[in-house]
Amino acid sequence: MPHVRVFLGWSGERSRATATALNEWLPDVLQGVRPWMSDEIPKGEAWLSALHSAMTSAEVGVICLTRENLSSRWIHFESGALFRPNGARVCTFLLDLDPNDVPLPLSAFQSTQPTFGDVTKLLQTINAQLGDDKRSDGQLTRALERWWPDLEGRLRAATRMADSISELPTELTQSFAARRATIGSGKQHKILAFMEKEARTGNAELSQSAVQNDLKVGESETYYRLEQLRLLGFLVKHRDAQRDPWRWRLHPAYRKELNIPD
Repeated sequence: MPHVRVFLGWSGERSRATATALNEWLPDVLQGVRPWMSDEIPKGEAWLSALHSAMTSAEVGVICLTRENLSSRWIHFESGALFRPNGARVCTFLLDLDPNDVPLPLSAFQSTQPTFGDVTKLLQTINAQLGDDKRSDGQLTRALERWWPDLEGRLRAATRMADSISELPTELTQSFAARRATIGSGKQHKILAFMEKEARTGNAELSQSAVQNDLKVGESETYYRLEQLRLLGFLVKHRDAQRDPWRWRLHPAYRKELNIPD
């Protein structure tokens, strides 16, 4: 029987409780769903490699947002990693949030609120990925009516929880060389190689359009790839209203590790 892999992204305790609830609840409603969250990485396994494998194999990505994690570096990293042409269908799941509360770039994704109607739409999207083995509309509705009270209760409990947002996982505080060896995406490596080459020739700061032209992908994907590298500590950016909206350069600490003078 075919199955749909659903990546559940989270940061902070309330977000984690939401992702855990969805992780345990989704297979009750759709038996063909295989949800995944980072808690499932076995001890001793290469953490970033396992995470990258789960992201690239997912057909659907659900990023669990709370008021506390809207600016979380980790949330932006995961959403950026999931975003790719012909890749996972990505949406946000909002706990105690209104869609208008979500800033860019996260607001670019379709959002799901914790209501029966909105969760039904999310399940319809996931169900459609099952192809010929998908449930009929009637079957899906009956399954949702049967299991919805369980999810609703767990989401209410998550809403009442105290929250705290941890720093980036320790795996992302390694040396730049160690991080670069495990970032996975060929496009990220290509961006870094291009920017390093330009920095060594004295062109320290680049526009997003310059990177896009070298990468040969769309504007949105270029932005997300650059954002991933920034959140991993490789790049810094600033807005320049007189020229290209965003200017990017290698982080001073990364330049130092590469022995590229400022």
